[in-house]
Amino acid sequence: VDRSPPLPGLDDGGGAPRIGRIRRMSIIAVTASCAFVLFVCVAGRAGDAAAKSKPKANFGVQRTAASAPPSTESILESIFSEVGDAPPGEGGIPVFWDLSGGGASAAVSEALANCAGLLIASVDSKGGGRGSVRGGEGSKERDILVAPSLPAASSLLASAAMSGVSDVENDEEATKPPARARAFTMMEHPVRRAVNAYRALPPRIARRTTLEQYASSDDAVDNPMVRSLTGAVSDEALTARHVDAAKDALRKHILVGVDEIEGRSLERFEQYFG
Repeated sequence: VDRSPPLPGLDDGGGAPRIGRIRRMSIIAVTASCAFVLFVCVAGRAGDAAAKSKPKANFGVQRTAASAPPSTESILESIFSEVGDAPPGEGGIPVFWDLSGGGASAAVSEALANCAGLLIASVDSKGGGRGSVRGGEGSKERDILVAPSLPAASSLLASAAMSGVSDVENDEEATKPPARARAFTMMEHPVRRAVNAYRALPPRIARRTTLEQYASSDDAVDNPMVRSLTGAVSDEALTARHVDAAKDALRKHILVGVDEIEGRSLERFEQYFG
């Protein structure tokens, strides 16, 4: 004889089972669970869509093709030779791409001044300079340009061509910039470069500004190398196309030295330019 107590919900004390009611309750519970799961899925997808549409921090680079960079490649192709081309020898004007704000550029400038006798004869309103260097005892003096950006270098080269062929009667030749100019630069780690830029601040600003505050302020230009390579102004929104153009220019048209191996980099410049 089964003397176990009746299961709750199956007997109401009078022996009347309520299985039908329990089945209805189970159906209601399952339906409610399905509705909740459906709500969670819909809400999750809506949240994902909102997250995708919400702009994210991009450190100055917008991954969009809304605005195209200037035709950097066409400028470089018409003026600068590629690094992989034959060594310049006597031809081509060296163009030092001066990444101002960092110690690496200062090291190259000092080496050019002390070892090659760099003499800057003129400086334009954009910070570019035109001068000459002499490689060694009895060597021929060579023109050199110092440019804060590659677009600025193109205008410097055009100016140098105009002054260098003033006695040429052919107008087309007189306005033609020298072909196969050679760009070179010295780079340092971007974090070190940013720290050096912070240390170069006027004392009155540095005393009341931390490095973190400076890095997040409007005074710190975002992606300065991309802007310098493409000619983008400081308040112009950068796009992925700016970045791609800058990377291509750096890979093909600029002889690069590295600050961490300064001695070897300077030797590389000397061997390349002769």
